[in-house]
Amino acid sequence: MLYTLPNSEEVNTPLVWEDGETDSRTVFIPFIHRSIVLGNRKRVTGNLTVTLSNPTGGATLAIDKQTVTILKDDFHPGMVQFSTPSIEVNDDSGTATLQVKRMAGIDGDVSVNWVARSNGQQINQGTLTWVSGNSADHEILLPISDVQGDQVIQVMLEAPTGAAQLGEPKEANVTVKDMGFVPPIVPAGTLQFASANLERQEGEAPLIIDVTRTNGTVGEVRVEYCVIEDTGTAQFNQDFRLDSEGTCSTLTWLDGDGMSKPIALVAYNEGELEGDETVTLQLLNATDGANLGVMDKVTVTIKDGKGDDVCVNPKIQFGSPTVPNAREDVGLVTFTAIRTECDKGEVSVNYEISSDSTATPDLDYTGATTGTLSWPHGDSQPKNVTLTIVNDTLSESDEEIKLRLTGANVGEPQMVSLVVVDDDQPSTPTTTPTTTPTTTPTTTSLVTPPPEVIVVYPAFVQFSQPEYRVVEGEAEFIDILVTRRGDSQVEAAVNCNSDDQLQRHLQWSINDPEPEENCQRVEIEDDNVITGDREITFSLSNPYHTTQIGEPATAKLIIEEDDKPCTPHFTTDDVTVTEADKEIVLTVECTGGADGIEVTTDYQTESGTAIEGEDYQASQGTLTFTQDHTSETVRIPLVNDSFHEMEEQLVVTLSPGNAPVRVTLTDDDVALPNLGCLATDKNGTLLELEVTCEGGIAVEDREFTDNTILTLDQPVNVTGQMRVAPEHIGKPADKLLFAGYRGQVNDPELFFMMNAEHTVLLWSGDLPELVAWQPAQPLEETLSMPLYQGQFILPGRLTVFFGYRLEDGTVVQNKRPIEVQIDE
Repeated sequence: MLYTLPNSEEVNTPLVWEDGETDSRTVFIPFIHRSIVLGNRKRVTGNLTVTLSNPTGGATLAIDKQTVTILKDDFHPGMVQFSTPSIEVNDDSGTATLQVKRMAGIDGDVSVNWVARSNGQQINQGTLTWVSGNSADHEILLPISDVQGDQVIQVMLEAPTGAAQLGEPKEANVTVKDMGFVPPIVPAGTLQFASANLERQEGEAPLIIDVTRTNGTVGEVRVEYCVIEDTGTAQFNQDFRLDSEGTCSTLTWLDGDGMSKPIALVAYNEGELEGDETVTLQLLNATDGANLGVMDKVTVTIKDGKGDDVCVNPKIQFGSPTVPNAREDVGLVTFTAIRTECDKGEVSVNYEISSDSTATPDLDYTGATTGTLSWPHGDSQPKNVTLTIVNDTLSESDEEIKLRLTGANVGEPQMVSLVVVDDDQPSTPTTTPTTTPTTTPTTTSLVTPPPEVIVVYPAFVQFSQPEYRVVEGEAEFIDILVTRRGDSQVEAAVNCNSDDQLQRHLQWSINDPEPEENCQRVEIEDDNVITGDREITFSLSNPYHTTQIGEPATAKLIIEEDDKPCTPHFTTDDVTVTEADKEIVLTVECTGGADGIEVTTDYQTESGTAIEGEDYQASQGTLTFTQDHTSETVRIPLVNDSFHEMEEQLVVTLSPGNAPVRVTLTDDDVALPNLGCLATDKNGTLLELEVTCEGGIAVEDREFTDNTILTLDQPVNVTGQMRVAPEHIGKPADKLLFAGYRGQVNDPELFFMMNAEHTVLLWSGDLPELVAWQPAQPLEETLSMPLYQGQFILPGRLTVFFGYRLEDGTVVQNKRPIEVQIDE
């Protein structure tokens, strides 16, 4: 039997078994060893097939082929490991760097995960990756923060891929050395607006414009802000005002202060349509190393209080001052009013028949003599006033109807005139003619009636207009007139009455040339007392003989009130108080008006730089003034905290009323240096909290500082205070007081703590072992801590810390200590 090796020089190599032999035979296959890396093909490099053929001696083949796999033995992905098992860094270094190597092979892509743990808690993780052929060292960068006492971070390599193995060391320890609380060296910071564009509606609460300090808080810095008057359309003190006296002012940050500073802008609502307006503020002249950021300007758009959906000057008017003449038999006549300018917003006008019209309502026409025409938003369609002309049978002269529009939005023409043309012939009294029968009739003629036959036409008596109006202080009197119409060949008489029981008899003789008589001359008294509009109604009664009462048969006199109520106003427009005053007291007076009416006004506080609930208690209410009570007092409670602050402002407004009053709050607290705060959980992990730590030492009642040099015989006052994190207020907490002490420069630093009995105990430096100075007290918003008063008894260097600890192990303390060098 032969076996065949493809692509081999040995072909048809026989395998022979003697009679009776059953032993296996071995086939030797030579191959060439080649040290070639074939990309990412790991161990398998190729296959070959061995074939059996041509059996003799009656033998048969069961399995005639065999595949051989050739494994490559030179694929080496390598090992990954740390370059060193441990390193040390200081807690002020910012980062720790660990080197990870790839050794003993570079075949294929490989990666490895790493995990960093401190006190059993994972604090960081990541993945390192090498591509095929790359063996460069990789770095693990760990952020490092301040620690209390030395701390060890364990970093481990895990889960390698790409057939890579973990070498030794696969674990490295980073020892973080406590270097004390050294304040970071940072620049003075960048000052800029928090936003470049803002909006505020007229009449709304003040807009707070924030100016930020970022990228550093070292040193006290200032910056000016000013209104750029030639770039905006809004006018200072007309459309808006700022919380400063003028168009420019200064913002100040103390050393370590990184809080935003507010600028309050009040947008006035003048009640006029003027469109949106803008005002631009710019930051200028930053001091003491501070820089101006890119957003050194902010543009505020003041939205018009009337809104956008109104016309600036809507007008309602007639299309023409006249209309074509109309005969009495025309029936209906229509007067058309149109809306011009635009169709935004609602608008309306009143209409009335003018008093100088010669046509008489109900006799010559019917329909409403007064009324209102209204256009809703978006409506520009014409509106009509329709009258019906009375087609009588009286011969009379042509008469005129004048329709007038009244109101604030009336345009020109505001009056339209219609002439009603009489269509009746003059009638002549007649009698039945006497006819003489004849054989051949000739003509028929009118015969003059006998003298005793008299035809009488009535006289109509009516008020000259349905309504009279007069303003109280603009006239001394007004006449209420009654007009005679119709046949002047007869006498006319009527009684004119008023609702105050006055009655007068009016009479006209035949051919009386005066068609009008005065019903009453009403004296107008200007009394300087607000009584409201007064109305007097007049009516006609008891017409004489053929006299008929026409329309209008009644008239109304309206005497309009011209006296105004008093105007509420603050007695001052600016007031300054201190926190110790406990409350803001403002006086509001109501002056300048007439007597006889009750006036009310609402007052309300609005925050500027002063914060509601932190600096003052929000207040609002209603004040009432009468003729005998023209002064009221507004009281606003203050919040007296123990933190030193800059001057702050709030605004108190009246509605309705004159200008608001600006209240400046000054601080009565001693200025304490800002020490910064450090917060950790029970595992020592840093926490981000909204908390403030201040404190210092005052020598012989001088100013508080955060560090000083003194002698043993000098009395001192050491104090601290904290603005507690909002989420901690109300929770029980231990107050803590501890310190570091070093007698000589080369002496080791010792740590001490004070217990509830005010006994000083040696402390190891571990937070869990720190005892309470004042245990389990509910936290208030402000935590004041008088730390020490008196004289020191030993020379040396002292660093003082204070804070609080919650039940869950959270500790909050000053980050930078109060430092004291005590000399003998």
